[in-house]
Amino acid sequence: MNALGPYVAARELPGRPSSPVRTLRATDRLTGMPVLLHVLSGPEWPGGWPDLPPHPHLLPALDSGQSSGEAYLVTELPLQARPASDPELTARGALSALEALHTRGLVHGGLSRSQLWSVDGHVLLAGAGLPWGGDARPADDLYALAVILDELGGLPARLRALVTQPGTLSAAQALAALTGDSAAPQRLPEAPPPPSASTTPEPTRPSSVSAKPLDTERGTPAPVSPTDHSAAPHDGTPIVLGDPVAEGAATPAPAAPTPTGPETPQERRRRQNEERRAQAILDAQAAAERRTRQRQAEGPPPAAPPAPIQIGFADDLPGWTPTEAAPPASRPVPTGPVERLPASLRRPPQPEAPGADGPTPAEPARTLAPRPDTRLPRRLPREPIRIGWDEDESWRVVREAPAPPPRTRPAMPEWARPEWFGPRRAAAVLAALVVLGGGWWAMTHRPEPAAPLAPALGGCCDVRVTLRGAAATAANLNLLSAPDAARLTPGQQMGQVPGTLHLPVPGTYRFKVVAPGWSPANLTVTVPRRQPVTIDLSD
Repeated sequence: MNALGPYVAARELPGRPSSPVRTLRATDRLTGMPVLLHVLSGPEWPGGWPDLPPHPHLLPALDSGQSSGEAYLVTELPLQARPASDPELTARGALSALEALHTRGLVHGGLSRSQLWSVDGHVLLAGAGLPWGGDARPADDLYALAVILDELGGLPARLRALVTQPGTLSAAQALAALTGDSAAPQRLPEAPPPPSASTTPEPTRPSSVSAKPLDTERGTPAPVSPTDHSAAPHDGTPIVLGDPVAEGAATPAPAAPTPTGPETPQERRRRQNEERRAQAILDAQAAAERRTRQRQAEGPPPAAPPAPIQIGFADDLPGWTPTEAAPPASRPVPTGPVERLPASLRRPPQPEAPGADGPTPAEPARTLAPRPDTRLPRRLPREPIRIGWDEDESWRVVREAPAPPPRTRPAMPEWARPEWFGPRRAAAVLAALVVLGGGWWAMTHRPEPAAPLAPALGGCCDVRVTLRGAAATAANLNLLSAPDAARLTPGQQMGQVPGTLHLPVPGTYRFKVVAPGWSPANLTVTVPRRQPVTIDLSD
């Protein structure tokens, strides 16, 4: 990435290969906003900044600077800006911007896809009024636009004349043909002659055609209503300039106060962004109203509401007089006993218990009614399931219990069968147990090996350790720390002094010297070394 002043260029956008102006996509390091950098291979811009007409579809330059002998102009992009991709929207936005330029007597001269950006459904044009090189004409801008539209997906059929008959349509006529408005054909205005050093160009006065106000949505000239100057004298009522505000419509926001001092680039960017946002809101409202009117014009007329249906009024009922007819002959209704339960579900009647002398005809034998049992009947395992009937207290079997599966004795595993326990196999098993037990006993009862003077781990470095100051005294060396590659355990006894100390790997070792009758002390040894280590036990 290349830095140009406070801007960081991300990549170069494609354009005209022979043009002296390059287009870079960059980012403002101060604000983080995306910008377009138009870089010129020269120290300064010829003629200064381009004087562009204020138009919602034109992106003006907001800042300039120099870096490494190259001059550049800065055009700020909105955050939602994307490269234009829709042919219809691109044609509308580009033709509207070119119409404003050509009416002012300016040409673009370097129109390419890198200069067309889509923002919220509108296409904006950048890089206008720059020295792209060559003698550009308005017809060249329109022809370049036709090529771009063909690359985006297809040139609209109404704009075929830009390719087949170049120079016959102006930007305003092409825009009118695209939107469906009729306009009288006229030749394109030629490019303005270059200004001389002795004369100063006068601002072009707008003609009667270009002085008409532009429709914000369609971008075509609106008809100018004739003004009657011989009107009656004013009666003193307040005069409201502009269109009346419809009831319920949003009140337009008051215009921002004009700054008294010179406007900074940040203030200019903020003002232009607010103007674009307000213009986009007005365009969206106009488009919504136009779509509503179009639907109302194309849709079928609303159906008339149906007549209300009245129920319960005498005038809605037709006249009707019942005819007298003979009464129908009455048919006998069959009657008979109805059984509550079928015979298959009935319970047989219980026999009556006779008394001692037998029942008397005057006083029949009295039977005790059984007490109703409120408890649920106990059901044993594998007992059939029955359902009771309330009418005659009978039971019916609904499902028989399945028979239990026969019990089978579990099969004995292969190794537990009696034929496997012969005398030979028993002796082999006993011998294996004896061997395993002996090995376990030998591993648990082996004597501790005597601590060697140095572990046998490869014998890297030998160090001679001597004592001085005490005769017939021996000291032990216990390990405190060692290099990781030595694989030694802290606290391990490494040997006695005097003697030779064998250390496995090079590095630094720390030992604790323990001698009878003396306080322990620490010893640090770094190997390899050639000189012996002397431990002084004198006072």
